[in-house]
This record gives sequence, structure tokens and C-alpha cells, in this order.
Amino acid sequence: MKIPINNKTTLSFIVFSFLFFLAFFILQNINHRFQLHDFKVYYLASNAFLYGDQVYNIPHGLSTDFFKYSPFSLFLFIPVSLLPFAWAKILHFILLCGFISFTIIYITGFVRSHFYPGLSLKVQKKAQFLLMLICILQFYFELHLGNVNIILLLIVLTALTSILNNNQGISGILLAIAVLLKPHFLLLLPLLLLRKKYHTILYFSISIISGLLFPTLFIGLSKNIFLHQEWFTTMMNHNETMIEGLDTVYSLIYRVLSQVVQFKPGALFSMIIFAVIYVGFCLMVLKNILAEKSKTLTVTGENNFIFEYFVILALIPNLTITDFEHFMFSLPLIAFIVMQLFNTKNQVLLLLVSIIAFFLYGGNLRDIVGARLSAWMTANGMLGLGNLIIIGISFVIYFYLRRKDTITTSTAEQYN
Repeated sequence: MKIPINNKTTLSFIVFSFLFFLAFFILQNINHRFQLHDFKVYYLASNAFLYGDQVYNIPHGLSTDFFKYSPFSLFLFIPVSLLPFAWAKILHFILLCGFISFTIIYITGFVRSHFYPGLSLKVQKKAQFLLMLICILQFYFELHLGNVNIILLLIVLTALTSILNNNQGISGILLAIAVLLKPHFLLLLPLLLLRKKYHTILYFSISIISGLLFPTLFIGLSKNIFLHQEWFTTMMNHNETMIEGLDTVYSLIYRVLSQVVQFKPGALFSMIIFAVIYVGFCLMVLKNILAEKSKTLTVTGENNFIFEYFVILALIPNLTITDFEHFMFSLPLIAFIVMQLFNTKNQVLLLLVSIIAFFLYGGNLRDIVGARLSAWMTANGMLGLGNLIIIGISFVIYFYLRRKDTITTSTAEQYN
């Protein structure tokens, strides 16, 4: 798929993004808030690894800043760790700004191309600005903390495009890189298995094994095993009590149930909820596959697969303990909803519900809603609830459109 980058639609958004990021950079420095604490963790951990010091189970920066990523990921940050931190964080900030702008352009072009080809480039332009506005909370924290979620999102979306273009090797390698940085993306594997993307899974498996063994070339096998043991322990400790993640589906369900019956949720509680959600998702995929084979659908299996892929990405922050910025994984579904709003007339209810969902999702800006409401929204997991509503709206739109035969059908053969 070609993403338009040389027209006025895209250029106006790039200019707007540049001015926005420049203003953000200036204000962060004026207020002495240009810290990039998450990036500092990557920077210091890579330095520690480079000079043979301890990487895991010690804070890098603030007392809560522990390195939680694979030993392989250290090598990705070693080049910038050789720079003075003051320069390294500016370079990282610039890269994030570029990735945010391009990812929004990429997503809106992708969604329009596959689901709404009848919409004009002007609509795509409006969607780009709306995505920036709706996800301003996530982008704020991404830039303020210096995380890498927007980079990972573009990586997994590029992997999706590679699958659609039958570049299985590239897709497997890209997904492996994403998983080695954040194992949350392992949730995509059952979908690939159900969709018989065996070559992607094969290249993914080879790449994962290669990534796990790669540090051995520099530090030896025993040291590599030790680092991976520490990494695994760190991940387990981080996700030990899923119920404590206020924006997780486990916490939201518990708060509802606790109004009726008092109980102490344990690991089994979270596991049951996870199993129910994921099994339900897999059953939906199987139902789609059966319908595709019987040719009873008005959409292609390719569009089904894309939608299923988007849903998994959006569910990740609700199913794992993450921070605000991880919810940007819902950007593709948000673009899907926004373009549907432009594509549909007289859908007042859809518009109202979408506005509510978008406010819960990205409206927790303390300077706008006030300290009291902001604290209440955080304590009650409104971001997580808004994300779940966005997923729900997407389901309603997608299956409503299938019945109405208004989602475009591809000229490609059935995608099984």
C-alpha cells in the first residue's frame, strides 16, 4: 500500500506536527520538565551493560525506574548511550516526534485504503488532526517520558503490511523485535496461528531464538543465561498483581463485582478473565474463517484479519499492566471509528458514544479537567474503560457495516 506523503494533505499535517512538537520541547525546557525518565533507564542500563555493571533489579534514575526489557534490547540503545545524555535525549525526542507524525499518516492511509477507499484525501487530513487531538494524552506521556511505544506500534503495523504483501520473513523478524522489546505482543501469535501464517511464525521463532542468543557472542553463554533469568524475574514481579493495574480489565471488573460481593481477587481471578476474553476473541476469528470459506460474508478475509489484528493491539494495555502511553496501541481502531463518523450521516448516537469514549481515553489532562477530576479518572481507571468502549464501538461498526455491505471488498482472492 502506498502512503501519500507528497501532497498538501500530508504536508499540512507535518507542518502542524512540527510546530506542536517544537512548542512542546520549548515549554518542557522552560518548565525544567525535559527529563525523559524512561529513556534515561534505557540509556543507563545500556551503559551498565557496556561496562559490565548490573543491569536488572536496580533503579536507573528514579527509585522506581527499573529496566524491564530483554538483554537483546540493550544493544539497540548502546549507540545512543555513547553520546552525552543531554544530546542523547534530544536525539531520542526528535526520533519520537518523527515516528508519531509518520505513524499517524501511515495509520490513516492504511485504514482509508482498506476500509474507506471512497473517502477523500480531505477526510484523511481531518482524521490525522483528530487522531493527534484524541491521543494527546498518550503522546504527551510518550514524549515526556521518552518511551518507545510509538516505535513499536509502527513496527507491528509494518509487520502487518508485510504479511498482507506476503513478505513473511520480514514480518516475522519485525514481530520478533517487538516481542524482544515488549513481550505483550506475544498475544498476536494465536491470531497468526489461526490465520495459518506459518511462515511468519517460523521466521518469528528463528528471530526470537537468535535474539535470545545474540548477547552470547559478547558476554558468553553463562552470563547471557543469568541476564535472561533476571529479566524473566523482573517481568514476573512487574505483572505479579494484575488487579493493581487500574486501567486493566481485571481491575474494572473487580470494582464492579465488589459492589455486589466482597472478595479478595487473586491470580486465578485474572487468569479466568483473561481466558474468557481471549477464548471469545479466538472463537470470533474461527467464526470469521468459517464464514469466509462458505463465502457468506460481504467482506474479504483480508479485512477480517486486519480488524482482528487491530483488536489485539488495542486489548494489550487492558490485559497487561502498562502505563498511559501504551494505550496508543488503539490508534488504528480510533482511526477506524473516526473515518466511519465521516462516512456515515445522521448517526447521532454513534457520535455521542464516540465522544464519550474519546474523552475517557484521552481527556485526563490535569490542566484542562482540574486536579480533582483528573485524580478521580485515574483512580477509577477511566482510560481503560474508554479504551474498552472504543473496542466495543469498533465491533459494532465493523459488524454493522458487514451486514450493510458498505465495507469495501478487496479485489484480492479470499484471504485464508
